[in-house]
Amino acid sequence: MDIPTQSRWDAILTDTEPSPDVPAFATGSRIYGTPRDGSDLDLVIRVSDPATLALIAALADPVSAEQKPSAANFGTASFRFGQLNLIVAHTDAQYATWAEGTAELLARAPVTRDEAVAVFKRLRGGGA
Repeated sequence: MDIPTQSRWDAILTDTEPSPDVPAFATGSRIYGTPRDGSDLDLVIRVSDPATLALIAALADPVSAEQKPSAANFGTASFRFGQLNLIVAHTDAQYATWAEGTAELLARAPVTRDEAVAVFKRLRGGGA
């Protein structure tokens, strides 16, 4: 993944054209579970532009050994910004899976993490 050059950063930061809306919604324990003190906020966004994805990656917190990719992400990319976990769906299908799973879990709230993982696994065709 390429990090934007200084000229690309300058263009991004000085662009006066409005950006298209980025589809986004909150998910995770703060929405349908039982958050603990210190639980992060999970935000799913739809991004297909490689330059935008590179910018997000460049601005995100450095990844530590404890922040290994989670099986719950199902092919999406996850970036940390303090207590914000930005889940980037690369395709409409990934975004729709997160939206459908979140709606299903919200209707059954509160649910455990294991229940949430099982729902997303089922929606991705991985069984119950």
